[in-house]
Formats: sequence, C-alpha cells, structure tokens
Amino acid sequence: MKKSITRLASIIAVLVVVISCSGKKEKLPELTYSGEEPRIQNPLSPEDSQKHIQVPEGFEVELFASEPNIINPIAFTWDERGRLWVVQSQDYPHGLSNDVGGDRITICEDTNGDGKADKFTDYATEQSLSTGIVKVKGGIIVAQAPNMVFLEDTDGDDKTDRSTILFDGFGIWDTHAGPSSLRYGIDNHIWGSVGYSGFENKFGDNTVNFKMGVYRFAKDGSFFEPVGQFNNNTWGLGFNESFEIFGSTANNNHCCYVGIPLKHYDYLDKMPNWALNADFIQGHYEISSC
Repeated sequence: MKKSITRLASIIAVLVVVISCSGKKEKLPELTYSGEEPRIQNPLSPEDSQKHIQVPEGFEVELFASEPNIINPIAFTWDERGRLWVVQSQDYPHGLSNDVGGDRITICEDTNGDGKADKFTDYATEQSLSTGIVKVKGGIIVAQAPNMVFLEDTDGDDKTDRSTILFDGFGIWDTHAGPSSLRYGIDNHIWGSVGYSGFENKFGDNTVNFKMGVYRFAKDGSFFEPVGQFNNNTWGLGFNESFEIFGSTANNNHCCYVGIPLKHYDYLDKMPNWALNADFIQGHYEISSC
C-alpha cells in the first residue's frame, strides 16, 4: 500500500505544495533591493522564493505551479478530483473604481502524477477584486467585495457560464480588509473571514452588522451569521478535527481561538467594548529548527 502523502498549500510569491519529509537547513537566497523612495525588494525566482517559507520540522516545500502559468495567487481551493483552483489577482489591492478587472480563476491539474501542475484551465476571467474561493456543487463561491458570488458551470466544460450574487454587504472602503479564507464547514455551511472593512446587510427580519472576524453562511445566500469577533484585520480561518474554530489577523494575532460563538451573547442588550469572544496568541516564533 502506497504511503499516503499529506498535501498542504502555501501562497507567497509562488504557489507550492507541502509534503511530509525531512532535510537539512540551507542558506537562504539573498534578498536584493532597488530604489530609494520607496525601497522595493526585487522579486525572487519561484525556486528561491519557496526556500524562504518556514514550515514545521519534518516538512519541506516543493513547487507545484508558478509564473508564467500562475501570477499573483491570492486564494485557492481543491476539488474532489485533486485539482487546484487558484484566484490570480491583478486587482488587489486596488479600489473598485480602477479599470483593471483582471482577476481570473484557474484550474491547475497534474495530469501525469509527477507532483507538478501541467494543465491550466481558466474557469473565469475578467473578475473584479476576488479574495476568497470555495468549491461547491456546480461551481465555486467567490468573495468579490461588496458581493459573495456563485460562479456556476452549467454544462460541465470547466468554464463558468452563470454568475449569481448570493448577497452583498461587505465594506469596500479599504480593499486590504475585505472578505477572505472561504472554507466548506462540516456543518454544511460556508465559512469565511472579513477584516475591518466589515459587513452590513439584512437577512429576513434580522439586520447583521459585523465589524471583523469569522462568519458562516448558507450556500444559497439565505443566511449569514457572525461567529467570532476579533480585534483587528482578519485574514485567516481554520478548523481542527473537532470543528473548533481558529482564525488569524494581519497584525500580531497569529492565532485566534473562538471559544463561544457570538450568538450565545444575544441575551445582552449590549456587549461591552472588551467582550471579544476569542483568545489570542500573539508574537513571532520560529516554527522550524531545520
């Protein structure tokens, strides 16, 4: 029986797949810079960029897809066939008033089993400010502030042919702080995070006003529930095997644990300012001894 390989993915300047193995630490490629105001880091090759990624001990990084096939990857998901769906964003972090409209969603497939993508299919092009993606039956759900959108493939040709706005309400005043990290929960809801641009909308008789943190919603867009409120710009979401909820933020809170969902505070007329329903792990730590 073949040894099972656990695949993880990481996005930096390139898209990579992490597989279990071990190895010695080597000297990192040197970073170079150009310009003065501003001083900008020069781009690394995909091979050099992956060497700067920190992973837990016993793991190493291998390249799965890179330029020119994939540029500016900002979000991704897997389908039931083991294909990687990648959001390539030319719009981020520009405002919605720009005329780029250049985001695209590409299916990356390894057809010969060598661990590298060799087939690239553009599922959707000319998309605006796409920052999150999750695979669902019939297509994908994509975060495109102010909207959450279902991009459907009605004829099975791996091309979207119908776009439906499930709901709107995500703030657009700062595109660095919009919706992201879409995940399919084991409760059959879609989960995600949103930064300080926030969310406001009405579902039935219920008005939802949510500052920042993690949330869940129904696949048809009929239901939206804030679950965990964090204290700054939220860009991460994860579950463990017990379906406990974790998140992370862009500013120091590398791990946020949601202990009690927000709905259980509904008996309060008003939550006090300090009543964030999450515990935070702050600081920077080396996670690899390699």
